[in-house]
Amino acid sequence: MPTLKRLLPWSLPLLSALVVVGTLAVAISELRPENILWIDWYAYAFGTDRVLSGESLYIAEQLAGPYSLPAVTPQGYIYPPPSALLFLPFSIGSDIGLTAWIVANLALLVLGLAAVLRRELGAVPPVGLALVLLGLCLPVPIPGGLLRPLINGVLASNVNVGLAGLLALGWATGSHRGWIPYAAAFGAAFKIFPGALVLWAVRRDGPRPLIIAIALTAAICLLTLPLVGIEEWQRFLRALSNAEPTCTEGRSSIACLAQPFMGISLAKAAGVLVGSLFLVAAMLVRADFPAFVLLTLGMLAPLADGHQHYLLFIYVLVVIGLAVLFRRYRSRSALQDAGDEAGRRRGAATAGTPLLSAQVAGPDAPAREP
Repeated sequence: MPTLKRLLPWSLPLLSALVVVGTLAVAISELRPENILWIDWYAYAFGTDRVLSGESLYIAEQLAGPYSLPAVTPQGYIYPPPSALLFLPFSIGSDIGLTAWIVANLALLVLGLAAVLRRELGAVPPVGLALVLLGLCLPVPIPGGLLRPLINGVLASNVNVGLAGLLALGWATGSHRGWIPYAAAFGAAFKIFPGALVLWAVRRDGPRPLIIAIALTAAICLLTLPLVGIEEWQRFLRALSNAEPTCTEGRSSIACLAQPFMGISLAKAAGVLVGSLFLVAAMLVRADFPAFVLLTLGMLAPLADGHQHYLLFIYVLVVIGLAVLFRRYRSRSALQDAGDEAGRRRGAATAGTPLLSAQVAGPDAPAREP
């Protein structure tokens, strides 16, 4: 019976997880025909197949001139060449590989969020975890519609679902940041922008994590070079420079905001500049949470394809911020309660002093003059 009482509160996060799964199932059933389910997994899988077949990752439309990324997905590819080989374990069939990919990304996200609660609250409270899971299903209202970051990310099978969890783990591990350079190196080889996470370790440990991350990224690139070739890197840079900012269907970015005023190339450069300023500020700010917010914004600002699943990174920041506030509130309440208890004890001791003096003096003791 005591075991049942301990386990009963965990039914709340279980119910929340079922709500998340049910929400995803409903979204899949309501998916519009023009939207391809698991589209990013297919982009990775097609790219891996082309590399193994000796073909180019980047299709002709990407190399010929300006293009919109949604127009070439899933046939096209926009990630660094080594990412296609790193994806190889998940390309084993559309059943095993796809399932493993989605489960791994979701598990990393939930693990990261739970770790944040554990760091800030000392344990993972069942109610807190349940609320965090339900929060993943909340839509974000914008003019003209609603954004659903988790649903969008999972239905697209986008790696950002897992990368948001990696960001959460970066905060949750506190001062233990030795793993971050290695994760950042693989993230950079997979999608470039996660490489900036290494600066979170640099903030604490100096330049050594940066050296490790650069060395490991270089090693990954060199080890995969015989399979992809130097020409594939040249095609990647051309495809990346030809990609236009995607500013439709609820997508937005610094490049989208700047494009009407300065053209496509300068708008993309503006995103990189703003991101760089955020990263520099993250290294200069002394308080950890503001620095972590600036670091996250610095990672996201250069991205020209501001898809709604990037809001998962903002959700991680919201969860961290609320957990920090709750911890501080709980600490203040505990200090106040301790102060009140100490005051009551002093009051009781003071009130008992005259009685104790009378008992020591005895009933026949003369009374003092007023």
